Amino acid sequence: MEIQQIQWLWLILPIAVLFLAWYLIYRGQWASFRKYFGDRNIHRLLPGFTVYNKYLKMLFLLLGMSFLLLALANPRVGLEKQEVETESVNVLLAVDLSYSMTVEDRSPNRLEIAKQRAIELIDLLPGNSFAFFPFAGVTECNTPITIDREAVKTGVRSASAGMLPVQGTSFANLLEVTGSYLEELGSGVLVVISDGETHDTQYENALDHFVVNNYPIFSVAIGTEEGAGISHTVSGRKELRRDINGNLIISRMELEHLNRFSNSTGGGLLVNPSHSSIQDLATQINRLREEGIAQGSFTVYRDYYPYLLGASLLFLVLYGLWPLMRSIEKKRNLK
Repeated sequence: MEIQQIQWLWLILPIAVLFLAWYLIYRGQWASFRKYFGDRNIHRLLPGFTVYNKYLKMLFLLLGMSFLLLALANPRVGLEKQEVETESVNVLLAVDLSYSMTVEDRSPNRLEIAKQRAIELIDLLPGNSFAFFPFAGVTECNTPITIDREAVKTGVRSASAGMLPVQGTSFANLLEVTGSYLEELGSGVLVVISDGETHDTQYENALDHFVVNNYPIFSVAIGTEEGAGISHTVSGRKELRRDINGNLIISRMELEHLNRFSNSTGGGLLVNPSHSSIQDLATQINRLREEGIAQGSFTVYRDYYPYLLGASLLFLVLYGLWPLMRSIEKKRNLK
């Protein structure tokens, strides 16, 4: 079983705290009320009233809200995997936007080359669907899957180093986010354009997901192994970044992780590719389309939210009708 929207479950805690606070306050008020009037006078003042009915009514409200949150979270069970055959390819473009991509060991810099190659690949793959995922310390879906190539190219052109809230390069987060996205689509390929430099190597589980589901990863490495300094602007002047000891920070292209992604998933690795190399990459991806092979699989789920939503509505209706039901019961007792 998995929880599709687990963030909703966090709301259960504040709701439980509010209900506990209400219970403690109400119990204290009721105890003071009994002490002041006495049990005999209370029955005369409030004929047929019992504190347990009040508790029961609030319990209906608590259960109704809890089941509603569970329905929004949507627990589900995977029943089976089905292979997907497709005549087009879902291409996820992931471009590294960490500050190391601003290094100018490739002219004008690594990022501009990466964006140029990404746009070339989009132009060479008409008829396919694209999504754009800029990544650094986190990965975001900038452009959801679409056949509108101009929209994807606009997203690529507008990308800049530092635009994401967390810097660094997390391949683990990249593979987790794009792997989940491909699972929703059912099939596709991931094209990663990066200098390969990272300190995050805990991506084994995420990479296994690509291997098991047959999602190829094509890696495009940009940069040089000699590397260069990372520039940034200070008071209008361009300076090179230094560590806390004042040493110049040198960023180098690293092929280890990018090569591992490609070899493990049956994709390919391109190092500082020319336009003709991008054409070859487009040919490889188009071959998947022409052969119409099953590129992946998707899981058929059994969702439980309809049952949870039904339970929520039942308890909320009981909460709303409880005073009316108690009123009808009192009239019957008087007769």
